[in-house]
Amino acid sequence: MDIPIFDGGTVIGRLALRREGLYTVLEAFLPAQKGLRRLWVAGGGKSADLGLCEPREDGLHFRRAYSRAALAALPSPLERAALDAVPAESEPLSPAPPPVPAAPAAEPEHSPAPPHRRADWLPLPDGSLFSPARGLLALPCALRKKRTGVRILLIGGREYMIFHT
Repeated sequence: MDIPIFDGGTVIGRLALRREGLYTVLEAFLPAQKGLRRLWVAGGGKSADLGLCEPREDGLHFRRAYSRAALAALPSPLERAALDAVPAESEPLSPAPPPVPAAPAAEPEHSPAPPHRRADWLPLPDGSLFSPARGLLALPCALRKKRTGVRILLIGGREYMIFHT
């Protein structure tokens, strides 16, 4: 898979993603670029700094191997990359995922509690939320089967099942 690398709105190269054994390698070559330049990636509404490109006589080179856990910490899906700045959000390069169908109506005892502020929760890479102050873990209801007796809260407009940690 390749994603475009932008510099001031112009595509100047491609960032290649490929598997090498247990690792995923991100690699780019940017001819005619000079100096120390930082490579950023964005996607899914998030961005991350990959690091500095290595200057060589023929241009800039970037190569890093990521384990599965390290790759999961990057924005997903990777849509664009840029030098020296967070990639500008424009039209997504990949089609938006289809909306998640509404879950079947739950029994009356499972009705969501009043909305909670998203700021009280820390997002985790797998889409769940954690509240360190209260020792609670929130798992998205869309990914789990609702069970009797499980507490459901509406956080940031989404339903989550709540568990004590």
